[in-house]
Amino acid sequence: MVIPIFLEQRRTGKKLTVVGDGKSTRDYVHVSDVVEANIKAWQSSITGGRPINIGNGIQVSVNDIAQLIGGETENLPPRPGEMRFVEADISSAKKDISWQPAKKFEDGIAELKREWGIA
Repeated sequence: MVIPIFLEQRRTGKKLTVVGDGKSTRDYVHVSDVVEANIKAWQSSITGGRPINIGNGIQVSVNDIAQLIGGETENLPPRPGEMRFVEADISSAKKDISWQPAKKFEDGIAELKREWGIA
């Protein structure tokens, strides 16, 4: 939820609230890529209902997101028990359904900034 929170904070002129040191990462994937992955999985011959990870296969830190969105930041205390680093293994998606993400993270953020009216 960090991306819409940061966008709203930036749009309203508030500081972006970074939890902890901002070095925690997640693997973000654009919704259009998720839709494409679902269509490819649906059209594939895979059976058995096994899971396939969909992501970008790239870690993006909270600090990276804040920098792309722009604006002043302030750090809040870290949340106990929160995972520090997350990255999806998308090798099965590439191999089994011939899928890989098409939209770059930076392009997705730029698109969202335009939609939210942030220059």
